[in-house]
Amino acid sequence: MKNKTPLFVAVLSIWVVALVAQSRNIGNEWPTAQGDAQRTNWLRSDPNISVDTLSKPGFELQWKAELEGQRGMKPAVQGVSVNGVTLFTPLSIVTGDNDVVAIDNDTGATFWYRSFGAAPSTSACAAPVAATRVALLESPAPTAARGGGAGGGRGGYSSSVGSPGEGAPVPARGGGAGRGVVAPGPPAPAGAPGAAPAPPPAGAPATAPAGQAGRAGAAPGAPPGAPGAAPGRGGGGGFGRPSGVVYVIARDGMLHVVGLPSSKDIQKPAQLVPAGARVTDPIAVNDILYTSTTGKCGGTVDAVYAMDLAGDAKTVVSYKTTGSPVGTLALATDGTVVVAVTNGVVTLDPKTLAVRHSYSDPAKTMVTGPLVFRQNDKDMVAVGTKDGQILLLDANTMAVSSATPAFTTAGATFAGEALSFWQEYSPGPVDPAAAAAPPAPAFGRGGGGAPAVPMIPGRAWLLAATNNSVVAWKIADDGGKLTLQPGWTSPTLSSPVPPVIVNNVVFAVSSGKPAAAAGSGTPAVLYALDGMTGKALWNSGTAIKSYMPGRALWTANSQVYVGGNDGAVYAFGFPLDRR
Repeated sequence: MKNKTPLFVAVLSIWVVALVAQSRNIGNEWPTAQGDAQRTNWLRSDPNISVDTLSKPGFELQWKAELEGQRGMKPAVQGVSVNGVTLFTPLSIVTGDNDVVAIDNDTGATFWYRSFGAAPSTSACAAPVAATRVALLESPAPTAARGGGAGGGRGGYSSSVGSPGEGAPVPARGGGAGRGVVAPGPPAPAGAPGAAPAPPPAGAPATAPAGQAGRAGAAPGAPPGAPGAAPGRGGGGGFGRPSGVVYVIARDGMLHVVGLPSSKDIQKPAQLVPAGARVTDPIAVNDILYTSTTGKCGGTVDAVYAMDLAGDAKTVVSYKTTGSPVGTLALATDGTVVVAVTNGVVTLDPKTLAVRHSYSDPAKTMVTGPLVFRQNDKDMVAVGTKDGQILLLDANTMAVSSATPAFTTAGATFAGEALSFWQEYSPGPVDPAAAAAPPAPAFGRGGGGAPAVPMIPGRAWLLAATNNSVVAWKIADDGGKLTLQPGWTSPTLSSPVPPVIVNNVVFAVSSGKPAAAAGSGTPAVLYALDGMTGKALWNSGTAIKSYMPGRALWTANSQVYVGGNDGAVYAFGFPLDRR
């Protein structure tokens, strides 16, 4: 019995941490890489972060998590593409070369660490481990929280206990008549991936190859899943999958369904992409997981892949692109898959990956992934080009709606995954009953408080990270035709990544640079800017001790996180009652 006691105490401690952390839910989360299925980089609601609060003292470094060296792991944020997938508010999932770490958002403590073995020999080409969770096709409208735990219009989490190995269960969200959620149909017939034809002229429908209408070839080598029922689909088109799992694509191309907080596989791993392929940030919507491969690593083809997560067979379909995919794919609010490739933009059926529409122009080369936003009840796609333009396309037809002028700043080019989107929101009319309620604790602490205030949408903005600044455009409606009007340009930044927007605050990182033979490197600096004017509100100064590799920037729990090449994660926020 004595030998078993330490293990029992350790397991009990994990459960206590999980349940206490759930009780501290501040009320916001970063659902997956780049924030949502539309890849906007926008967190629509937070009870503590605003232009007003960032204009005052108090936002500062809360903790630094030294991930390097723990259990002999490599720096978990070095070269990362998927950096901060927040599974539920207490935890962020940080990926490394072939590792995954779950860290406590409140303290930075390592919750668990998982290695998927030695990286394949093609490691110089392939990307690090990729991870995601289920995301909604369209985020709910924001509300201004007035009182702790009520931000973002979301409910709290349950402290119930689940089956062994599955972690703490989180109730299925939504249900009922959800909009735009796509449930997969019957598995597509197996077959080799079929090459798609060159994209037709702008706005013209694309035709699938003969014999391929309504389906796509299945990727080879997808083994059957483990016995037992997968998590169920939502009823009535709603969101029905529990969020207590993370989907991880290891370097061997296997998809792992990892339970929280156990870190164990709760289903048999299944082949999603060929081993050694370079995958982009995946996204899972309802029962389908999507990703793409680039760079022809290890002799693989460039393609888009979709896996049925609900069936035991874990059926995979694929679409072989005519040009290499650029950045990550995005989803429109009806589930349509949007992919930018070097020679155009393609929309695909969410179940079969059959081509729906496409855009191409021999004079244009795409250099950013697509970003989808909704304006005037219509989905629009934004994409950046090599000659410095941003194109706006109708997601239903792929017809060009408008384009910005090319950059005039000498040497300015788009950064990888350059685009972000956000929309101004302001509090609506004050409810007399809410106004009469007791005042909420400062910065949303504690429970109770007045009900949340609905937010009124205003002007929409599109942001782009170039190689030396962040540029903002206002999205204007000119008689039903959208145009991009110049807004503001940030001060000079070193290799910025696409900014993260929380409420009306734009968080941008000057990534810094590594040391070179010619001199020492420079560390990263996090900036907070007023999204409507570009005015600098705050910066992290010398708090970050290393340059930032990749796109190690995310937000959750009223904090903003930056990963450094020193193997550490830096968390900035207000000194809330987190512990």
